[in-house]
Amino acid sequence: MVACSLVTSAQAGDSFTKAGDVLEAVLPAAAMVCAARKQNFGPAAWRFIGQEVAVQTSKYALGNAAINQRPNGGTHGFPSGHTAAAFYGASYLSRQCMHTKGGKVLAFGLAALVGASRVHGDNHTVG
Repeated sequence: MVACSLVTSAQAGDSFTKAGDVLEAVLPAAAMVCAARKQNFGPAAWRFIGQEVAVQTSKYALGNAAINQRPNGGTHGFPSGHTAAAFYGASYLSRQCMHTKGGKVLAFGLAALVGASRVHGDNHTVG
């Protein structure tokens, strides 16, 4: 799912939106590399898959609810799968791999940038 959204989303939009699309894949990928180095890849991968299933299930369960409508007219907008994937990566990196406050702030700052890029790209609203 992540790779598909990266490929399709990166074809449209400005560089800020594209940066968010790239970081949406880079943060969880970095977390998986860290997990593999710590010999914890399987459990980390299953948690990521569980997070993706929960996000996608909620998008489709909400159907045509107002909260699920995108500002650009699309549907299945809530919650943001890009932002959820980025924050999964940031939280794993922060807990397991980054031992400095600066590294943790960087990881979560990049994840927040993904969310901001989705709002900027008219895919989501702040609300």
